[in-house]
Amino acid sequence: MGEDILHFYSNIVPSLPPHSVIVEVGIWTGRSLIHLAKLIREWQLAAAIYGVDTFDGGPDATREMRDYIKLHGGSLYDLCQRALQKNDVDDIVRLIKLPSVEAAKQFHGKNCSLVFIDASHKYRDVYNDIKAWLPTIRPGYYLAGHDYSSEGVRRAVDKFLKVSTFGNCWFMRTPAANSGG
Repeated sequence: MGEDILHFYSNIVPSLPPHSVIVEVGIWTGRSLIHLAKLIREWQLAAAIYGVDTFDGGPDATREMRDYIKLHGGSLYDLCQRALQKNDVDDIVRLIKLPSVEAAKQFHGKNCSLVFIDASHKYRDVYNDIKAWLPTIRPGYYLAGHDYSSEGVRRAVDKFLKVSTFGNCWFMRTPAANSGG
């Protein structure tokens, strides 16, 4: 996980409204999700935070990643849950063990203030993630992600969106409800 995600979160969290719905898609071992939860608590936003992952490494898993997952019983879910508990954020973060596109269906109509996509880097997967999560974003708030330097990520993001970058993170702010566009 890149340090740029931690810096991105540190910069974006202060702009989020209280009681936000925030989703991180693709959480691996939960490091950035824990950082996000601590920031939410520090800013006293009382947000609902969700971590979405299959917890099996997905289609991009390298041999080293698969070996690491195997070492932890074939799933990183329990490892992530323990990390949330150890960092005292398990009360504000809910893990969802589903593929990204399936999980997105649970968030339609929830008006997410931030969805951060850092799952598969394959073009079709990123394309489908963006297509699934974009409708969940509250007007005036953020769809973002990581690994913009990856060809598959960049192609999918650029096909759909006009984004800004922050390190290797990409992000876009949806039009505000009263912006007329």
